[in-house]
Amino acid sequence: MSQPKRVVLKCREQYVQDNQAVIKDFFDSQDLGSYEELTSLNNLFVHFVFDERSPSGLFLVLDVHCKKFPDVDPSTLELQVFKVSKPNSFTFRDLGEAACKQAQPRSIEIGWGTNKSVSRKN
Repeated sequence: MSQPKRVVLKCREQYVQDNQAVIKDFFDSQDLGSYEELTSLNNLFVHFVFDERSPSGLFLVLDVHCKKFPDVDPSTLELQVFKVSKPNSFTFRDLGEAACKQAQPRSIEIGWGTNKSVSRKN
């Protein structure tokens, strides 16, 4: 059964032009469903997040199954973070738990399946 999932793809800004190819290749390499099916059902939302610390850094934040599960609190999502490289074709390296913990605070601020920020009350 499909579950809501947030995936972060860390890549170079130059890949923004090929973002659909990056995302399609990622889905082809993982067991997350078909890119074509997810997009045709509007069940995938892509956030483009630029890293202020690195002018060439870009994060593609993928909300997978966002239409099927519309009311998800981003703080409850399990993250996966991958580094994208392209020696010949796009490759994806899982950056592990440390990268997930580092990405978690920023991920919580990003609305689920929308480009609206999540407002948090203290």
